[in-house]
Amino acid sequence: MRKEPTAAEKHLSQSIRANKLGTRVRRQMNIGAYIVDFVLPEYNVIIEVDGLTHAEMSQIEYDNSRSEWLEQQGYRMIRVGNLAVLQNLSGVLERIELAIAETPPNPPAKARGNQKEPR
Repeated sequence: MRKEPTAAEKHLSQSIRANKLGTRVRRQMNIGAYIVDFVLPEYNVIIEVDGLTHAEMSQIEYDNSRSEWLEQQGYRMIRVGNLAVLQNLSGVLERIELAIAETPPNPPAKARGNQKEPR
């Protein structure tokens, strides 16, 4: 985990909070052995903000493997580049809103059986 977000992550984070997507957004959350940039837990949507290092072949292979595992866990991946966030934020937000609209929310915790046992 990085202590400080990149400029693009910070910009997206501020915009998501200001835009009020109507759902909780968590930054740098652990999922299995991975740490994702942003996750919308209610929708199992992950947003990854990628810099130039993600264009290197070894990183592409790692990202593909990581994405495949996360998708097998029921997550939907949205990958955006730093430049997209910094230069076309409205387009990035539209992609996130579309993912929310296309993805049914997870059932509430009680419906999933995650409630505490009565005493």
